[in-house]
Amino acid sequence: MGSLDRELLEGEPLTPREIEVLYWAAEGDTAGETAARLWLAEETVRGYRKKITRKLRGKNLPHAVAIALRSGILSSEQETA
Repeated sequence: MGSLDRELLEGEPLTPREIEVLYWAAEGDTAGETAARLWLAEETVRGYRKKITRKLRGKNLPHAVAIALRSGILSSEQETA
């Protein structure tokens, strides 16, 4: 197990909703598009994105997406319901 995987396991895990928001960010959705898709307020999605980035120790959202892909939190074949 790599040090990144170990660090992520020791940190606060992402909730299913956070993973869903992260998935749509990885697909290129804006916060507004994700909000409309998930029936959430745009500010709520922005809050999720900030929390996801913090939990994954990313420098920004694209970095958090890259970390999630490398660590297996997201996969390139993943789909949401």
